[in-house]
Amino acid sequence: MALIPDAVRDRYLLGSAPTTLVIAGAWTAGQSPAGRWVERELGAMNAAYALGVVGWRKTLMKKIPKVVGGASVILYTPIDERHRHTGNCRQIVAGVLMGAASGLAICQYEGESSFYLFGCDDDWNTVTDTWHETLEDAKAQAEFEYEGVNETWQRPE
Repeated sequence: MALIPDAVRDRYLLGSAPTTLVIAGAWTAGQSPAGRWVERELGAMNAAYALGVVGWRKTLMKKIPKVVGGASVILYTPIDERHRHTGNCRQIVAGVLMGAASGLAICQYEGESSFYLFGCDDDWNTVTDTWHETLEDAKAQAEFEYEGVNETWQRPE
């Protein structure tokens, strides 16, 4: 694949690894500058397939539930254009390298003093998790993985 033009990369690329691109901004190829670039580079037939494979998405998250992964939600944030997936942490689930999460939730199980940082899909199902002794540790890990989350944490209603 050709190199991503600077204007496209700077505006749409949230994170990258040698085999993984996570781009936000369009549902399908051709609907944004990044989509038009991918379509031009790969051809219309391959663009939709490639965009699906590499994780092109525009996140439409459901409302956060009070419980995620069996634990009470303390803080959460959808991952969107306000964030940059840094690629600082490689998470592998069932032998597959995970891309950017759709949302992050910091949760706590009843009776425990520790916290879990969950990477979630669009429906707030857990995909990845990390354990943290303190809330501040969980927030620091989230910022390490997704620049900008420290500014977008929300408390569930």
